Amino acid sequence: MEFYTLKQIAEKLGKDPSGVRKYIKNNCPHIEWKTQRDQNGQKCFVFSSEDVHSILATRELQGYRIDEDKQAKPITDEVGLFYIIQLHPVDMPEVIKLGFTSDLTSRVTNHKTCCPELKVIKVFPSKRYWEKTSIDYLAKSLGLKNKGGEVFLCNDLDTLINITDQFFSILNKD
Repeated sequence: MEFYTLKQIAEKLGKDPSGVRKYIKNNCPHIEWKTQRDQNGQKCFVFSSEDVHSILATRELQGYRIDEDKQAKPITDEVGLFYIIQLHPVDMPEVIKLGFTSDLTSRVTNHKTCCPELKVIKVFPSKRYWEKTSIDYLAKSLGLKNKGGEVFLCNDLDTLINITDQFFSILNKD
């Protein structure tokens, strides 16, 4: 089994290892922490490739983008779907994720690595560059509490769906 050090994960994310360590502890409680000695004999944290995939999927689920070149991607006219997802519909139905994807099947598959029971509530035709404005508008309109990235607490899912329907019906007018 291949293992990756905390430093390697931090480098992939373009972040400081101490910040990544805190992020994993706070956001990925299911991850198993292992230690081994590096080439200099120092103890270091290591993670399996499955755990690394889960950590990266959790970050993406929270709205963080992972780009190989660590550069911001340009805004495009890419067409796809804006989605409302319940991350834990049984245990925490108020926890939702709002976002854009050009491949819903792939996005849901990735998110299910850390939220296996997630439920897609509704999708809307969208352009990538509408994503941030859409999320900001919906969060402010409903007073959603941001839990990090694109994850929010929503106590009135029906109202969120209705407002999102109205919002995207205006954006999608010809």
